[in-house]
Amino acid sequence: YDGGIWHRNGQYGRYQWTKGVAFSAGQTQNLKFHLNGSNVFGQVRVTITGDYGNVNANGTLERVWGWGYNSSNTSNYGGGGSGTQTVAEGSTSNVLSYGSMDKINNTTVKIPITNGNGSYSLNVHIHVEITGDLAGLGYTSIS
Repeated sequence: YDGGIWHRNGQYGRYQWTKGVAFSAGQTQNLKFHLNGSNVFGQVRVTITGDYGNVNANGTLERVWGWGYNSSNTSNYGGGGSGTQTVAEGSTSNVLSYGSMDKINNTTVKIPITNGNGSYSLNVHIHVEITGDLAGLGYTSIS
């Protein structure tokens, strides 16, 4: 169990996942969505905030991706790519950044998140909200 909260009406609904993650200086970690044999279609919204320690990453940075995937191939049936930035407040966007959504194998979709500060580690809060067809979503992880 990944700690996600599911709100469903049949195969459709909303899934939310929240986690605090430590990023070392200059580190990229991959936010991964693990598929379980069916389809996912809709949108993925990811919001990140950082702390203030040796580097100021206070604020929020949010990006939204459309997505459409199944578990039988690596094709993208909608969305993916760099997504659309919807919020960039405070200093978060000066330090943290998103890479492009990509399906790396039949059952895994990833979004890279990078601490762009090469000198200091950060504590980062990540919040994910997925809406649409959730039948194929198994769980979320980051590493």
